[in-house]
Order: sequence, then structure tokens, then C-alpha cells
Amino acid sequence: MSPIEHEEPVAQSPTESTGRKLVVPGLYWGVKRSFVAYIWRMPDGQAAVGRGARPLRNGDFFFEPRPSHAGSQVRFRGELRFAGHMGMLSVHMADPWIDLTGDRGELSIGSARDGGWPRIALASLTFDDPIEDGGLVLLRASRVHLSAPAVPLFNGVYPEGESLEPLTVVLPAAEIG
Repeated sequence: MSPIEHEEPVAQSPTESTGRKLVVPGLYWGVKRSFVAYIWRMPDGQAAVGRGARPLRNGDFFFEPRPSHAGSQVRFRGELRFAGHMGMLSVHMADPWIDLTGDRGELSIGSARDGGWPRIALASLTFDDPIEDGGLVLLRASRVHLSAPAVPLFNGVYPEGESLEPLTVVLPAAEIG
């Protein structure tokens, strides 16, 4: 895992003005901006990325796509870790998967809760109309809400249904189920 220096991001998001409508395939997501800002304000706040995740200039995080998909499930790889309060706050998210059903979806993650690596449903998603360009498809979930199983991940601070940041999935058109 590499610590994040949030002043020096390393990539860009598909929504930044670049002269291109779409960029590299993957998952682009800002988690919850107020949570990430809270981490940065703590004297001992830390964030780290690894195994296929990278920070972006706009504050989002990028997760690499996994080469195989299972039907309407798209998988990504990468880890995010947030910590602070002398270790009392620790949030770990790994390898996000999205199960697609029409214009809806469920985002799940691997999490180091309770000493194991169970997958938990992190958020429910509502997608806007897909955008196709140059053999790529952009799926934007403008409504992302915290799922009940993920409330303990944030120590109960955010209730079920809490709005999280929108996310964007960019994949080759042939890989969208």
C-alpha cells in the first residue's frame, strides 16, 4: 500500500476536461468527500492505496478492471485504507464489484472487518443512461446510497441510505452484459 499525498494526484477522471470524452477503463469513485476531508483534517489522518487503486486529481479514486466478468457483474481490483484517531478509526475497502440489473446496481467490497475478508454490500446504485464512444461504455451512477451491511464499516456514523459520491464505470462495450 502506498500512502496518498493528496496534494499530488497521479491521474485524471473521465469527467475532467481532457479533449476526450472517455479515458481508460476502470471504476472512478470519490467514496464520500466529507469523510475523506475529515481524514485529511485529522492530525494523524492517513489514507493509502494499493493493488490497482490510484488517487485522481479531482479527489476520486481509480480502480483497475479485472479481466474476467461474470455475466452482469463487473469486477475491479484495488485497495483503499483510511485511518486516524490513533488507530481507533480504520476503514478498509478492497476489490469493488458491481452487480448490474438494468439501471440499478449493487456495489460490494472486500473488507477487513472482524479479522476476515468478507464481501459486504456497500451501496445501492442507480445508473444514468449509458454513453458509448469509441468502443467504450461509460456508466454513471448518479445516485449511490450506503447499504445497511456497510453501516458498521463507518462505525455507525452514516446511516443506511446515506448519499455517497457518484461513481463512473468505463469498460469496453463488449464487456457490458
